[in-house]
This record gives sequence, structure tokens and C-alpha cells, in this order.
Amino acid sequence: MSDLSEVWKGIRDILVADSTLTALLADSSSVYEPDPPDDVDFPMLTLMQSDDGPVTECTGYGEFAAQLQIDVWSTSPRTNEQIKSRLDELLEIPKIRATAITTTNYNVTNVSRSSANFVGTVEIEKDGKLIRHLATEWDVKIRKTT
Repeated sequence: MSDLSEVWKGIRDILVADSTLTALLADSSSVYEPDPPDDVDFPMLTLMQSDDGPVTECTGYGEFAAQLQIDVWSTSPRTNEQIKSRLDELLEIPKIRATAITTTNYNVTNVSRSSANFVGTVEIEKDGKLIRHLATEWDVKIRKTT
């Protein structure tokens, strides 16, 4: 896999800067890459690069695709759905966002959610809370700038 840490940081920056999303989360720092601390509050998000590879249907030097997984963790299915809807509004490029994400070495030319699946319910040992896990997967098209 390519080192796309600056791309994922750019996406994370969009998420933590949005007051509507952070109002739905425990706080504005509740977006983790990928492992949250042990003593975390819910709801929260985790980001993880799933896969990357060449994009055969794209033309141009250096363009490739990666897949990002954003996991939504909360005690409420309704909260999971609200957060998923807000992620759609924030990240759909170019449909919703007018500009792409640009970093030092990469330009993100397209982001679209490919799926959202309820994974299951997890019981947290320390307090017995039941946490619902919703996995959203995003296809990201990226072009190197250098």
C-alpha cells in the first residue's frame, strides 16, 4: 500500500472541522486513525486505509484508487445513521464538495461511498454499554502531484 497518511489527514481535518459532525460525536477529537485510546467516549469514528492499487479505467500518469473505511461506533442506530448521512455530505467529491482535497504530494479527485454495513453490536467490558458498529467504505481516486 502507498503511504497516503497525508491524504487521510486531509480527510480527517475535514471531519473534525465540521461543527455539525462534531456535535453528533462525543467531542471534536473523537475521530481516530485507526485505533482509539482505551478510555474512549461514544459516539466516535475510526479511519483506516483498506486497499489501494492502479486505476485501469482512469487516464493520466500517477492516478490510482484507494479505499478508506470509516467506522461509526455509537450506542444508537439512529446516531449511526445521522453520522453516516453527514459523512456523505462532507466527503462526496465532486458531487457535494466543490473542491478536491489537496495535500503536498497528492490531489484527491473523487470520493464516493461504496457501502455502509451494520457489522454488529459489541459489549464494552468496563461499563456494559452496547456499542453498534457501522462500517462505511469509501472509494478514493488520487493523483500524485510530484
